[in-house]
Amino acid sequence: MALKKSELYSSLWSSCDELRGGMDASQYKDYVLVLLFIKYVSDKYTGLPFAPITIPDGASFADMVALKGKSDIGDQINKTIIAPLANANKLSDMPDFNDATKLGTGKEMVDRLTNLIAIFENRARASFTRPPRSAASSRRSSASVTPRPAPPPPSTTPPVGPARCCSRSATRPLLLSRSTDRIKTLPPAASRG
Repeated sequence: MALKKSELYSSLWSSCDELRGGMDASQYKDYVLVLLFIKYVSDKYTGLPFAPITIPDGASFADMVALKGKSDIGDQINKTIIAPLANANKLSDMPDFNDATKLGTGKEMVDRLTNLIAIFENRARASFTRPPRSAASSRRSSASVTPRPAPPPPSTTPPVGPARCCSRSATRPLLLSRSTDRIKTLPPAASRG
């Protein structure tokens, strides 16, 4: 099942709440977006041979989930998840998940990173993947579809009413141009018939 926007927004807000206090609010994005990126590419591309992003063995979001609660979680995220992913895909400027000044020390860091991973794990169980094409197409084919009525043919008669009286010459018929949606006056030769 695909992840809903409201669930994604809720996960983003919860993750920012989890990081609150340890760092400047402008730095939340560094950690939150990297976790979101790892979750997304893991769900979408793990096991695909010609994927645009390579997910090395042991560097998926599931492997990150396995690190929850470990005393060296920050160091392990850096070494076993982010470094292989960054090297395999030539990524740079990844945040340090073992930074004590931003994430705390000891149990505080372990709890913060564990909770941060759990937010994306629990709320995003539905994953970012789309349903298989056959399931989506079968839903579309089973739904009752009423055909749209055909549009009326374009009118060849000149408009009547206020549009006619606003022209420079009341003797020339007016036409509505479909390309510019402006009222145009027909040239004298065309108006004679």
